[in-house]
Amino acid sequence: MLDPVAATTVRDAVVAAADARNLTLVVVEHRLADWVEVCPRAVVLDQAGRVLADGPTAQVLADPALPEAGIWVPGAPPASGPCPATDSESQDPAPKIGTHSRTGGTCGSNAAERADFPDRGAALELSGVRLTAPDGRELAADLTATAAPGTFTVVTGPSGAGKSTLLHTIAGFLDPAAGRIGLPGVSGDVARLNAQQLARSVAWLPQQVNLIWARRTVIDEVLATSRELFADDPDSLASATARAESLLSALGLSDRREADPHQLSGGQQRRLALAAVIAHGPAVVLLDEPTVGQDRHTWAAIRQVIDQLRDEGCIVLAATHDEDLITLADQRWAIGTEHNAAPVTVDHAVGEVIAPGAPPAARTNPLALLIIALAGVIGSFFVTDWLIGLITLAVTVLLSPLAVRRQTLRGTLVRMVPVALAALTVGWSALVFSDRGPFGPGTGAAAAKEVTRILCLVVPGVILVGVLDPSRLGDALAQRARLPHRPVVASTAALLRLQQLLDDWQRIAQVRRIRGLVRRSLTGRTKHVASMTFTLLVHVLRQAQVMATAMDARGFAEARRRTFALPSPWRGPDWLALGVGALLIAVPLLLSLR
Repeated sequence: MLDPVAATTVRDAVVAAADARNLTLVVVEHRLADWVEVCPRAVVLDQAGRVLADGPTAQVLADPALPEAGIWVPGAPPASGPCPATDSESQDPAPKIGTHSRTGGTCGSNAAERADFPDRGAALELSGVRLTAPDGRELAADLTATAAPGTFTVVTGPSGAGKSTLLHTIAGFLDPAAGRIGLPGVSGDVARLNAQQLARSVAWLPQQVNLIWARRTVIDEVLATSRELFADDPDSLASATARAESLLSALGLSDRREADPHQLSGGQQRRLALAAVIAHGPAVVLLDEPTVGQDRHTWAAIRQVIDQLRDEGCIVLAATHDEDLITLADQRWAIGTEHNAAPVTVDHAVGEVIAPGAPPAARTNPLALLIIALAGVIGSFFVTDWLIGLITLAVTVLLSPLAVRRQTLRGTLVRMVPVALAALTVGWSALVFSDRGPFGPGTGAAAAKEVTRILCLVVPGVILVGVLDPSRLGDALAQRARLPHRPVVASTAALLRLQQLLDDWQRIAQVRRIRGLVRRSLTGRTKHVASMTFTLLVHVLRQAQVMATAMDARGFAEARRRTFALPSPWRGPDWLALGVGALLIAVPLLLSLR
């Protein structure tokens, strides 16, 4: 999922690191062209995992039988036969959906197996669309284009150019910074559609397909949306069911129909996700890197499914770096500057990375930020009346631009909500349970004091957590505070996963909505939240297992002497940060002595 220059840069960095330390390098890949000159030995596995060939790379790849076995031999064209082989050992040809193929051939399906589709007469239109990144960077400006029914459009550009952002915007997950997007059969804002209406119009295959699963078997996963949309329409459901079976056959998954989606390989999961998002027959299909992780045969299967969607009148958009897939498109939307030149010279030295436009606090040693937050806690004990608390809060707000930028202001305010509720709850308790009664003399002032004191205690930490980088914090705790390394590493890993969990929850919600799996009733929403929670729990447990294995493989369990990729220096600005902390203590202290 990298553009050619980025992929070459990663490869060169890996090779340089291996050469520098005389390491053995093992590469697992389908696309071999970038590695032929690097790896002198090639081992080829067949579909059952048995060794098919093993020897010098050039000699192994010269075997004319390898392309027929599904191997991407450099220089060989993509498979173009009408019926690619399945993943099973049987090698039976895989039927494709529908009746017509652009590459020729009919593979065991008929028109009766097609679901009833929405109106295919209108085009997808982009008018003056401008896209921005979460940090405010402009990704694309004045995108004006049209995708007609029955066409296949690829969205290309370097990694990070905004291809996925464009798909997210078309799907209604993001609002364009400017311009308008018109979807067939949708009047008005796509974000206002309910889940079922959205599912009938748009399908989305995300990059991370491991978050898409909502059912326990492969066949149930493929039929999930159809069962929601056609619960009261037996004929449409029967048509969608036949279509789902045809999709499983076309994508080489028939023998896994009763398997748990989590137990499939990465390539199988991507093909299953494709089947799951299109089985009900949407008008617009958005595919994010649909061919990643596929061998030559399964790539051809995906290609044929895309051809069939096009023949059925779908509007298909795919964000991709796959040059073989790009050549099959009817049109190409290029975002950003294309990387066609030779790779640039890259400095592989490890260095500190600070996001462009980051506030001064982001450049401060995290230990200094923790001290500021602790100073806020200490200062809160000197808030003896509401006026002192209000003045201290005013000082905090005046200093907040050192840690908050416009693009992070919303997140900071969101984090303030539970803090404000907690402070008001404490104030209400002080008011109601006062010995002098809720309206007695001085009761209101006492309650206001408690509210401002809670805010003085918590607000500095809430502001600073937005710029507290977990990796830099781990470095500071281990190197500057001299804390034991193993708990520091574990805590850092947990903090890194925390933000990822929030992102994963949002992505799961997006997938469930666009697949029509969200019901508007109270019972339906309760089941929806419970299902999402279970999905996230399964994902977290699997990721924890992967992380634990990866950390063991990197020597965290047995290491006696640890080193750090980056130092954690203490510089001039860090002393200024301590001055900010001293101010948060001094202001309420001096005011309380007046």
